[in-house]
Amino acid sequence: MRMSPLAKRMVIVICLMLPIIAAIGAAAYRSWAALPFAAGTALSTVANVVKVILLERTVARAVTFTDTVKAGNYLRLQNLLRFGVTAAALMAAVIFSLLDAFDTAIIYGAAVGVLSFQVAAFSIKGLASKQVNPINIREDGEDSGTRQ
Repeated sequence: MRMSPLAKRMVIVICLMLPIIAAIGAAAYRSWAALPFAAGTALSTVANVVKVILLERTVARAVTFTDTVKAGNYLRLQNLLRFGVTAAALMAAVIFSLLDAFDTAIIYGAAVGVLSFQVAAFSIKGLASKQVNPINIREDGEDSGTRQ
């Protein structure tokens, strides 16, 4: 499946957040405890990339529905699926920490890493508004009332 430029940018931002968050964790822990933090961040990064792919597929499929009720139900179901992916990543981090394979830092890394999806979503806001302007706004800031 081909990804839109916005989805590609989200994936790039999410992947760029991984070393940044891991470096912040290394600076905070200043020991080998930073490795579980980085592992949790990597786990949540994989989950976030999966969520972007699911979001891309959801939007592509939702625009094909002719019935708005069915489209709304489909969007709600897919939103729950994306929440499930996030919950699975966080639960995996908790299970790894309970198995004593990692320290509890993996939970913190996963929790912080989950937030990179929101950072990526906000980073594309400017790009999306430059590409698609559904309402014509005049220079004086008033709505011209026409749709593109």
